[in-house]
Amino acid sequence: MSIITLIICLTTQMRCRSAFKGIKRYIERILDRLIFPARSCKEYQSLNAQEVKYFSVVRRNAGEGNQNQRCNNIEFNRIVPYAFLRNELYPNTKYYVIYFHGNGENIDDAAHLVRKLMKSLKFHAFLIEYPKYGIYQYTETNAKIILEDSILAYEQIKEENKLDDSQIYIFGRSIGTGPAIHVASQKNCRGLVTISAYRSIKQLVRGMVFGVGFFVSAIMDERFNNEENIAKVRCPALFIHGVDDTLIPSHHSIFLQRKLYNQNQNARQELFSNMNHNNIEGFEYEISEKIALTFQELSKAND
Repeated sequence: MSIITLIICLTTQMRCRSAFKGIKRYIERILDRLIFPARSCKEYQSLNAQEVKYFSVVRRNAGEGNQNQRCNNIEFNRIVPYAFLRNELYPNTKYYVIYFHGNGENIDDAAHLVRKLMKSLKFHAFLIEYPKYGIYQYTETNAKIILEDSILAYEQIKEENKLDDSQIYIFGRSIGTGPAIHVASQKNCRGLVTISAYRSIKQLVRGMVFGVGFFVSAIMDERFNNEENIAKVRCPALFIHGVDDTLIPSHHSIFLQRKLYNQNQNARQELFSNMNHNNIEGFEYEISEKIALTFQELSKAND
């Protein structure tokens, strides 16, 4: 092979790689917009000012120097809003839920379902917002930021409210099962509840559009790998799913529950007939009942 031919081959390979990277970046941007269709607003409607809280995500850059220099190395990246819903029916309960909502709602929307559950279950609730959702102002929304916020939210809430891990339940719905399972896999919380969980975003994309979905899933980056993280969960868990859910089919939750059950027999699943991905609020009584049976300390029957 001549030098000229070799140069042409190398140049062609470089162009192909560059083109592939460009296509991949474009697909990743499109996927993020589809997975996180931000629901921003200027102010929340159902949440009052006393219920909306904030915490700061602070990065401290490593470096030597005097105190003033170290202060200059502190960078305030973003302010994360979250809601605290106090259970007025059971004000003395010592249990708390940290809730991660679906991708088509913000914490203001999610508060409706959580308040309904609080009528039957004894817990106070914290609802965590995602970037570019609600009043959370940030330049982008992606899984990396949400996962980082989820761990920091847990730590901040636990510290500020002087809570033990044994008082905290993690609850996630739909896309929110990603950060929920992530937190439960790293923290020694009391319990985990998921509604409409998925194995991973890759698995979800792969099954959506045959052929195209398989190609996209093969080149995309993973977002929330619940299939991997569920193996690290040590607390009791309840997987709830609608049999009629076509957006995230129930076999995703069945897979996760069985995988966890093999190492943690405190993993249960509940499948509801006639429940799809979007009519969950019509099943709040049934959901509350199953949660109370699994986590009996939350049941109002134990007053």
